[in-house]
Amino acid sequence: MSIDLICTIGPASSSPAVLKELLLSGMTTARLNMSHGSHEEHERVIEALRSAAAESGQPVRIMGDLQGPKIRLKNVKGDAIRLDEGQTFILDQSDEPGSRERAALDNPGVMEDILQGATILINDGEVKLEASHLEEIREFVASLGKYSQPGLISKIETIHAVRNFPSIMEASEGIMIARGDLGVELPFERIPFIQKAILRECSLSKTYVITATQMLQSMVDHPVPTRAEVTDVSQAVMDGSDAVMLSAESSVGHYPVQSTRALNTIAKFAENMREQGKNGFSLEEICSESLFDNLYKGHIK
Repeated sequence: MSIDLICTIGPASSSPAVLKELLLSGMTTARLNMSHGSHEEHERVIEALRSAAAESGQPVRIMGDLQGPKIRLKNVKGDAIRLDEGQTFILDQSDEPGSRERAALDNPGVMEDILQGATILINDGEVKLEASHLEEIREFVASLGKYSQPGLISKIETIHAVRNFPSIMEASEGIMIARGDLGVELPFERIPFIQKAILRECSLSKTYVITATQMLQSMVDHPVPTRAEVTDVSQAVMDGSDAVMLSAESSVGHYPVQSTRALNTIAKFAENMREQGKNGFSLEEICSESLFDNLYKGHIK
């Protein structure tokens, strides 16, 4: 199975011309982040995707990323507020714009749920994922009747999801390793090992798995990836990822097409290395022209 390249569509990539370029550059799945934009805007992107696929002759799948439950801050004064470590900051329910000392929450019932001593994460709050959410979505889609049933992919982005991973995997058609959100909840040094463990479990159970978040993050502002990013993508593929994903790189970055081409080149090369049945080659083999010729043949141009 050829590796999937998932590109998040946003302001930088939603025009018909750029969508066609993304398809020609290797995109196989377009991700629509339902946390942003209206249904009408997403509908326009879907129609543009279908037109671009027809013109380019490149098929494309569409992934709708559903927003989980979130508690957000209401308006604050200015563009940003900087908090110092150890500073007291108050969360309340007032209608006054937020300041450096306080801000209001948009959920009227949240204060009743917060216990004294609880940790509150600002920017990406704790979201508890349970197999029941999947069943609710599945039942809703089934109630629409006329539509074919899409596969459901569960984002692993909290400690609760990691702890309940076997049951989540069993209830899902696929898994997404959302490394950015995991890094908010867990010490960052654990993320690579959680990623490897999830990839191993999905490989053993033949479950489709996506590695996502900051794969080529520097390409939001630069036309080439860092060598660390190249290594990250390659290792994710070698460890068993069925798909790798771009987020900000293709949605709001300055180089969406170049990011897709780079991801395609790195992922396909790593996939071909994986198909050789080895997790590594000697330096002599790596430097041989015959190895490169065989790996590139018919895949990367």
